[in-house]
Amino acid sequence: MLVENVKYLKDKFPIAWNVLQAATANLAENNIQLEIAKNEQHTITVHTEGRTNYIHSSYNPQAEAVRFIDQQKEIGLHKHVFFYGVGLGYHIEEFVKRYPNTSFSIYEPHTIIFEQFLSLFDLQQWKKNLKHVYLEDKPGAIHYNLRHFTQNIKEDVCVVVWPSYERLFLGKTNDFIAKFREKVFARKSYMQASRVFSKRITINNVINLSKVVQTPDILSDGMEHFQGKPAVIVAAGPSLDAEYENLRYIKEKKLAYIVSVGSAINSLIKNGIYPDAAATYDGSVKNATVFQKVVDEKITNIPLLFGTTVGFETLKNYPGKLFHFMVNRDTISPYFLRRKDNREFGMVKGYKTISTITLQLLSKLGCDPIILVGQNFAYTQTQRYAKGIDYINPDLNKDKMKDLTTVIDVDGNETVTSRMFDLMRLEMQELLSSLDSTEVINTTKGGARIEGAPFIPLEHVIREKLTQERVVSPQWQKLKHVEYDMEYFKKQAEQMKGIIGKYEQTISKFEELFTEMNHYIQSRNHKQLNKCFNKFDKLFDRLQRNEFNLRVIFPMNNLMFEQILKMFEEVRFSKDVVAKAKRVMEEFRLYLDHCRNDTKVIKYLLEEMQQEVLGESNTV
Repeated sequence: MLVENVKYLKDKFPIAWNVLQAATANLAENNIQLEIAKNEQHTITVHTEGRTNYIHSSYNPQAEAVRFIDQQKEIGLHKHVFFYGVGLGYHIEEFVKRYPNTSFSIYEPHTIIFEQFLSLFDLQQWKKNLKHVYLEDKPGAIHYNLRHFTQNIKEDVCVVVWPSYERLFLGKTNDFIAKFREKVFARKSYMQASRVFSKRITINNVINLSKVVQTPDILSDGMEHFQGKPAVIVAAGPSLDAEYENLRYIKEKKLAYIVSVGSAINSLIKNGIYPDAAATYDGSVKNATVFQKVVDEKITNIPLLFGTTVGFETLKNYPGKLFHFMVNRDTISPYFLRRKDNREFGMVKGYKTISTITLQLLSKLGCDPIILVGQNFAYTQTQRYAKGIDYINPDLNKDKMKDLTTVIDVDGNETVTSRMFDLMRLEMQELLSSLDSTEVINTTKGGARIEGAPFIPLEHVIREKLTQERVVSPQWQKLKHVEYDMEYFKKQAEQMKGIIGKYEQTISKFEELFTEMNHYIQSRNHKQLNKCFNKFDKLFDRLQRNEFNLRVIFPMNNLMFEQILKMFEEVRFSKDVVAKAKRVMEEFRLYLDHCRNDTKVIKYLLEEMQQEVLGESNTV
């Protein structure tokens, strides 16, 4: 191995270096060897089952690399390229020549091949744009590597697989590609949700507090009405269209509580079925659209079970009774509220889909069995959703056919689904694995198989499980709102004002520090700049410990904060103190601007909320 590569890996990619060292120490005889091609360039041979295969051309590896990059038309459209299979790096070197300003990462699943590459090529030639080096030393490494990559790359990514890896190591390569797509999609989904909801959730928590004070806590106080009774969760999957008569029968005979989730309420209403309750949790503005039919038709006899993080617009004009349940993402209600009876709050864990949230809620209330209807997590040949939802086109069009994946359905056959639906299915399975004492039945015909919820057709469930009539008690709707300690609320509100004041003071101290740092940057006084970094660390710790930051500002800016931590990691060992100071000031000041603006908004909303809560407490 070239000495330059050893030093470079130790300094810039220490994890890859450690993997390489461990692999070298245990290197056994292998079937991978360096050879010379016809044009006297190096190539690699892989000997399998008496045959000799080549990682690169046995005639002209360089010409082969040129042709390969010619074929990669999409490379120039992306800001980052991920190379799976380094080989001896010919194709990557050609890419660097053509796209000198595009960043890239490399992934080599065979450490022996990477060793041979490092014995021939000076890795520092790529140091301008090489962001990450990943090696596999054991099966679990792929999960760590992909988690690290997805957490550290913000740009659009193009994946390039060297063809011989697909040919010679097919199983390993296919496994990687599948896992890569899953991880990247999950990360994109998380980032998109964070961008959309991080600020909304906190704002919803503050605004919704006045509704929380006025409404019953279904999770903490409703168990006596639901314990041991069957419940049906109705989702808006396409199979719902075949179940209306069964649901109508259940409703008329009161055989089980029927709870609609998401858009299913519209399909049920269109078919003349009013569920015993609807459940909602989505924090977006658009969530109010789901219940517009209820508002427009002034339907007052469908109670709404709302998570405290739900979009505040949803609750504003809802005509029916409201019941709340607290969600663990709500950092506001537990701070301001304390029950007069000193009972602990019930809490549900946040998930991507209201179906899983509602399953968790009903299991905590003691419902048994819980029956899933219309929970497809997949598409039929023609439909994505049930019919009867005015704002959704249920048909499966060509655009929606892009980026689909396959899953096994309840009958053991393959069916197509979106990656998002599949993530939701996996989340529900995660919850189901923890519900040991609750029977959950999936009645969704043609839907994806859900481990932990065996498939039984709904008509069979009615005949075999729902044998007792009139189990639905109207008394649950008479639950009273919780009596909260308003003196405690006032004390907490006053305390929060002081905490916010200290938070704003700390931000002001940062501005003073930045003025000082600017002075030392101009004079290039490295000694004083290093002292400024010590001051910065103390202020940063103070900012992070502040309760207003922990409960409000951090949840509102979690993605940006991730980037700040990434920046700190990148500059930590920089020897250029002036460049380090400039970057820290530039990026952290932008972060502080967001924090300052969010503080102004939340201060105003807290004041409004306080007036509403105290006003309502005098009239309730």
